[in-house]
Amino acid sequence: QYPATVNITVTKGTVTKVYTLNLSKKLSGEMDSQILPVYGGADSIVSMSYDDGYYDSVEILNQLLVTYNLKASAMMIAERVNDSNVQQWIDLFNQGYVEPQNHSMTHLNLKDNPTDENYQTEILDSQTRLENYFGNDILAYAAAYNVLSDGAWETVMDSHYAARLGAYGINSLDLKDTTDAGGWYNLYNVPFKKSNVSDQYSYLVHNLNKAVENGGWLLTMCHGVGAGTNSEISEATAAALFAQIARLQEEGKVWNATMSEAIKYLRQYQNMTSHAQWLGEEVYVTLENTGIELPEDVFDQVMTVKVQVPETWTEALYNKQTAKVFEENGKFYAYIDVTPGATVRVENAEGQLPVDENLKFSMDRIGTRIVPPATDSKS
Repeated sequence: QYPATVNITVTKGTVTKVYTLNLSKKLSGEMDSQILPVYGGADSIVSMSYDDGYYDSVEILNQLLVTYNLKASAMMIAERVNDSNVQQWIDLFNQGYVEPQNHSMTHLNLKDNPTDENYQTEILDSQTRLENYFGNDILAYAAAYNVLSDGAWETVMDSHYAARLGAYGINSLDLKDTTDAGGWYNLYNVPFKKSNVSDQYSYLVHNLNKAVENGGWLLTMCHGVGAGTNSEISEATAAALFAQIARLQEEGKVWNATMSEAIKYLRQYQNMTSHAQWLGEEVYVTLENTGIELPEDVFDQVMTVKVQVPETWTEALYNKQTAKVFEENGKFYAYIDVTPGATVRVENAEGQLPVDENLKFSMDRIGTRIVPPATDSKS
C-alpha cells in the first residue's frame, strides 16, 4: 500500500546509520478532477439586485459595498441613462462593486401590454442600449411589476440567460431552463422589504443562513438604501447585513457574486467538464464545453476545479498562486482556478523559487519552460 516508508539500518564497525526510503505510486494519464458548484469551494452564492437605477440610491449602495468589499447588480431602467448622465454611471461601475443589468426600457407592464413592438422596446432595445453605453454583458432581465406575458417570456429567453420576477425563495445551484418558479427564467428572490416582517435584519440573515446550510443561490431584491430614492432599508441595517455576508465570505461559506458572475458560473457548471492530465511532474487542467454551446466571448468566468495531485505534495503551485493539498477518500486534491479556453499547469510548490522578472519564457506543446538568461555569474 502506498505511500509507504522503509527504514534501512546500515552498520559499519562502530557506526550505525538509518536511512529512510519513501515510496509512492508513479502517476500517469488522466487524473481525477471535478468543477465545484460554487467558486472557491464555498457553500453558497449570494447576489444582490437593486431595481430602477436611481443614481442617488446606487451611489449610497456603492459606498457600503466598498466598505465591506462586496458586489451587487443595478437593474437599470434603460431610458434613465442618456448622454448627459452616462459618464457618472460609467465612473461608478468602473469602481468594480456594482454592475448594470436590464430592468426594461420604461418599466412598462408587459403582461398588460403584450405586443411585439413593446417586447422589442422593453426587452431587446433596453438590452442593446445598456450594452452600448457600458460595454457589459447584459445577461439578466428583471421584469417590471414582476410579470411577463407568454410572448415577453419567449423574447427574454431568446435574448437573456436569466430572468427575475417575483417568486419568493432561494435558488438551487442546478437550475432548469424553464419559466417555473425557481427556473432560470423565473428566479427565486428574497426582497429586502416584506409586509409581514417586523425585524428586517433577522429575516434577511435567516435567509442568508438558510442558503449556506442548504447550498443554494440567494438572490436579494431591493429598490433603495438609506436616504436614497425608494429606500427600503436603512443604512445601518444594510451595513449590518453586509458585514454578515462579508464575514461568511471570509470563512469560505459564501461567494458574493454579481448576477452576471453567478449566471456565467452556474451556466458553465451545467455545461462544462474538467480534464486533468499528469505529464512528467505536472498536472495540466482544462475545461471542455460538453453541454449547450456557450458563446466563448461571454462565458469566460473563472471556475474552481478540484484536481487530484500526488500524495507527496503539501501545496500546489499554479499561475503564481498556491493551493493547499488535502486528502479525501485516500486521494489528494487541490482547488485550482481555471478560465474556459485556457490550460493551467499545476506543479509541486515545495522547493519552487520566486520567478525572476528577467527570466525569459518559451512555450512548447505541454506548457511553459523557464529559460534563465545568459550570465557569467555563478549564482
